Amino acid sequence: MPLRSPLIVDTDDDSVVGVAATKRKSPSGGGPTRVGSLAMRNFVVSLLLCLRPTGSSWIFSGIPAQELDEARDIGRKAKVDYLNNIVGQPDHLKRNSLYLDGLEQCNNIDRNWTDHIQNEALQHGNVENAVWLEKAGMKMFTSLFMTLPEHHMSRIAKAACAKHEKQLTCGAEFEGAEITRKRIDNLKTIGNHKMMFEKECNDIDYVTTVYPCVGRGVDKWIRPCAEDVNAYSTIRDSVNQRIGTTYDTAVEKVKALKGSSNGEEDIRTFTQAMDTIVHLEGTKCGLFRKMRVCVLRQILDNCGVEAMKAFNTSISLGYLRTERLERLNLDFEVFNYPVHPNCVGL
Repeated sequence: MPLRSPLIVDTDDDSVVGVAATKRKSPSGGGPTRVGSLAMRNFVVSLLLCLRPTGSSWIFSGIPAQELDEARDIGRKAKVDYLNNIVGQPDHLKRNSLYLDGLEQCNNIDRNWTDHIQNEALQHGNVENAVWLEKAGMKMFTSLFMTLPEHHMSRIAKAACAKHEKQLTCGAEFEGAEITRKRIDNLKTIGNHKMMFEKECNDIDYVTTVYPCVGRGVDKWIRPCAEDVNAYSTIRDSVNQRIGTTYDTAVEKVKALKGSSNGEEDIRTFTQAMDTIVHLEGTKCGLFRKMRVCVLRQILDNCGVEAMKAFNTSISLGYLRTERLERLNLDFEVFNYPVHPNCVGL
């Protein structure tokens, strides 16, 4: 049950960007197309204002039509403002920044609810059980969500699905249906989002049918795996800290070497850092796999096949991507750097 907006893109400050990263950018890669004339701008704005809302949903149905219309209006207004602001704007980076400012209007829908729901989860969830689930690979909020009483779980799931649906509806008006579909497909490569989009929001009874068994009495069913879980959690924290330090140090060195005549030094610094990171990730992945075998077996025996599948998807799908800093993961992708054999498939 992720709370993060489905429309968020990487907005890391350029003072700490990775080797492959650039400043803030739009999903199109080259930045939003500049509208070069007032006539064209007026035509596009008129077309946007005349668009009729669609009746289909993205991930969750049952939201009142008025709320969806309000979300569409936010997206359309953001689009119109963006088109107005980029007229005569020659700065590519400024146009990209304006694009993300517009998208942020959709991200802000029901934002206050997120803070409220996190407090509610802390108040009504079982923190002790949630800590065990987090040690076993679950993200912090998801682990708390699993331990909530069923009526809280159901209410939060419905509200979270509605929030994401409104944000996606707004985003589709701002940047188009095709980009929104690509965003959804991309997010479904991450376990928690896949579960949300395909299970939790498609069948609102899913969470209260499958999750309570996992979140109840965790300290009992996880006991046979306690040694593996604690070993993985301890190494994970240590490894992640070392990876962060190694990567940040390498990025600073590469930035300092920019403009020097010795380009080989850049490559050597980057390669050494990535080799170290791959080795560290391999240690973590090996312990993760060992721990996962034990935990999934216990969930299967205690809660059944569907609960085991849900837990496995949550902790395994997109494991490396969510464990890494966004800019580090981007460097792995851009440079097609191989992962450690222990991490293949994660």
